[in-house]
Amino acid sequence: MSQKGETLSRHDYLRWVNESSNSTHKKIEELCSGVVYCRLLAQKFPSSLGLSRMKATPKMEIEYIHNLKLLQSGFSKLKLDKSVPIDRLVKGKFQDNFEFLQWFKKFYDSSEGQSTEVNNNSKEPSTSTQSKKLQVKENPVRPVSPNFLKDIEEEKLSLTEKMEFIENERNFYYSKLQRIEALCSESQEKGEDLPKIKLILQKLYETEQEF
Repeated sequence: MSQKGETLSRHDYLRWVNESSNSTHKKIEELCSGVVYCRLLAQKFPSSLGLSRMKATPKMEIEYIHNLKLLQSGFSKLKLDKSVPIDRLVKGKFQDNFEFLQWFKKFYDSSEGQSTEVNNNSKEPSTSTQSKKLQVKENPVRPVSPNFLKDIEEEKLSLTEKMEFIENERNFYYSKLQRIEALCSESQEKGEDLPKIKLILQKLYETEQEF
């Protein structure tokens, strides 16, 4: 695709997405799941995010949110001053997703040849060797891995993302239960005293002994 970004049509962008990520999307709106963006970011900057944490075949909005938050964490690792408009993208509207895709392609193309792996390696030779020598001299009994803090931060980030996903999933299903309760109550108020409605409400209000 040799055209400038401003002259590309939606079909050009979609073709670029499918060719770059080896996918078969037919609509721009389908990118709201965040899968393509996570794959392309990991493709360009392997250390920016772990694809093992991505929901590869998301079906629900809460899974889209999880992937887009993972994308945002990747931007943060790259110290990229860009906020992912999660609330708008997950709705699956064309304009919001198309605008973000335009920005992402421009960012992706401008990052040709760059890599966080290369940048990190270029900074380490002159300082890491010296720091390792100092650690051996000053504290030979208790050597510290240079990547210790980095590993701790990555583990912390992973646990935080898992906790957020669990909380969002809990809220998602709880809101559905509240809606079911409201519908059953409305039916009873209208005089629709059906046995199934009574049974549903009985199950909703049922408690365990320890609670």
